[in-house]
Amino acid sequence: MSDIAHSWTDAQIAEMEKELKKYYQDSYNEIAKEMREILSKMNLNKNMTASELYAESRKYERLETLENQLTESLKSVNSDSVKMINGKMVNVYQTNFNWNAGKLGGVVPLINKEAIKSILAKDVSPFQMLAIDNIKDSALIRNKLTNQLVNGIVQGDSINGIAKRIRSVYESNLSDSIRIARTETTQVEARGRYNVGEEAKKMGFEVYKKWIATNDSRTRDAHVKANGQIVLQDKPFNVGGEKMMYPGDSSLGASAENVINCRCTMVTILK
Repeated sequence: MSDIAHSWTDAQIAEMEKELKKYYQDSYNEIAKEMREILSKMNLNKNMTASELYAESRKYERLETLENQLTESLKSVNSDSVKMINGKMVNVYQTNFNWNAGKLGGVVPLINKEAIKSILAKDVSPFQMLAIDNIKDSALIRNKLTNQLVNGIVQGDSINGIAKRIRSVYESNLSDSIRIARTETTQVEARGRYNVGEEAKKMGFEVYKKWIATNDSRTRDAHVKANGQIVLQDKPFNVGGEKMMYPGDSSLGASAENVINCRCTMVTILK
C-alpha cells in the first residue's frame, strides 16, 4: 500500500513554505516603504564620520521610531507564522493517525479532531528542540534589526544598501520558520502513527514499528541506515547511535542533527 498520508503531509509542508514566504515578503514590502521614508528624511552624506552619521540618524527620534516599527513588523509576522503552523497540526495528526490505523484493518478506531486537540496538547510539545524563542523574543528581534540598521548607517550605506541589510534579517527569520514547519510536521506525523501502536498495545496486541526513510540524496546517512529497522513498540529505534521512539522524537536526548528537518516516517506492525 502506498503511503498516501506521508505524501499528503509532504504536500502540506510545501504549502506551508509557500504561505510563509508570502507572509514574510508582504511584511517586508510593507515596512520597507516606511523605512525608506524615514531614512530619506535623515540628512546623511558620505562626507560625515561614523559618529556624525549616527548622531544625525538619532535626531527627532527617527532612528528609535524606525527600530520600533521594524521590530513590531517582524515580531508580528513571526507570531502569525507560528499560529499558522500550529493550526495545521491537527489535520496532520488526524490524517496520519487514521491512515496508520486503517492499515491495521480496523483494530484501532479512527480519531476525531476534538480528541486530537487534547492529545497534541499533552503528547507533543510544540517546536521542541527548535529555536522558536529566536523568532518570538522581542529583545532579540530588535537587537538583530538594530545592528543591521546602525551598521548600515555608520558605514555610509545607501538607502538600498540598508534595506538589503534589513531584508537579510527577514530572510533569516523566514528560514527559521520554514525549519520549524518542516520539523514540527514530521514530529506530529510520526507521533500520530506512534499513538496508533500505543492504542493497539493497550488492546493486548504484540506491536512493532518500522522506520521508513525518504529515499533520496538529501536523507542523512544515519537515517538511511535506519531505514527498514523494526523494533517493539515500547523500544526506541537506534538512529546513528541515538535513541528515538519515532522520527522527530527528542524525548530520549536525540541531537538536533537527528531531529531538525527530518523527513522520515514510521508504520505500525501487528504480530
